[in-house]
Amino acid sequence: MPIDTLASDIRNFVNDNNLYDCYYKAQLADWHILCAAMDSLEDAEEALYSYESTEDFNYLILYGMLQAVFLQQEAIIALRSVFGLGRLVMPETSAWNKIRDLRNTTAAHPNTRDGRSCFITRAFMSRKKLHRLCWDKKQNKDFREDVPLEEIYLLYKQEAAKCLDEIRAAQLNHTKNKICLDLVEP
Repeated sequence: MPIDTLASDIRNFVNDNNLYDCYYKAQLADWHILCAAMDSLEDAEEALYSYESTEDFNYLILYGMLQAVFLQQEAIIALRSVFGLGRLVMPETSAWNKIRDLRNTTAAHPNTRDGRSCFITRAFMSRKKLHRLCWDKKQNKDFREDVPLEEIYLLYKQEAAKCLDEIRAAQLNHTKNKICLDLVEP
């Protein structure tokens, strides 16, 4: 299911079942985290839709996409916490972690992340693939890295949708264990 549909389902469940009055009114911290996460999730998805819809491609568009993915990931992590799913652990080789690392080492912390410094070479930058030049502080050497951006992004979207589907399923179980049992129907 598409991320925007899952995000709407999650928000609709919260709103349609009057969860604020029957549970979150007494748990204001969770309510504010929940609202901020739902807004961030939808805002990030809107930004990613714009990224997918434009023909243009440059550093600013790339960095915006990477930042929107990071924002979306943080929203998913917060939603998992609010609905009792615990810490999200993704395999190191997951697209989730690859795109997060790309953002962190290239667009967010290019001079300090894990002893690596990377930059994207403008001459070899496209939606399909990026070329990065990196320096590894520990090994004191530089290297070139090809990044299959489109492939990673598409796989990330599948992984994010799976996480949101788990959150959607957990909403019912989480709220059944709370005060408003009579208001939440399967």
